[in-house]
Amino acid sequence: KPKAVSIDNMKKALVYSQDIHPYRHEILVCVGATPKDILKWVKVNGTKYAQKDFSSILSQEKELFEKIVNGEKKGYALHFTKDKRDYYFLLLQTLSDKWDYWECLIHEISHIIDWIVEACMLEKETEARAYLHEWLFREIRRKIQGLN
Repeated sequence: KPKAVSIDNMKKALVYSQDIHPYRHEILVCVGATPKDILKWVKVNGTKYAQKDFSSILSQEKELFEKIVNGEKKGYALHFTKDKRDYYFLLLQTLSDKWDYWECLIHEISHIIDWIVEACMLEKETEARAYLHEWLFREIRRKIQGLN
């Protein structure tokens, strides 16, 4: 059985890359993370392009990150294109096991799916879209709860 999330795990910042299978895209999931946390993660795990591009992206959106980390906004999805490279970000407050937190996750995933559907020309693939939404919600939820 999966273990419940401890209060200590709920307060930690989390940054990781979530694959969008099978569409060869990925989302940088940032839970309770500051731009400094994200740059630290990218320095170790990011491509040379991400390392170059993220600094300007994060400085451009610094105020938004601060609002999320400070609890003024629940979450946000971002999409940037730099030199034909697409970057998808899912920004969430520190983990809270409450309905409004999970509703925010579903909402922000919906925006990302809209961008993926457009990029992959899947506009008429409603069943694939529904399965992708379900899969991403489950994978991201389990990861941020510490179950994966």
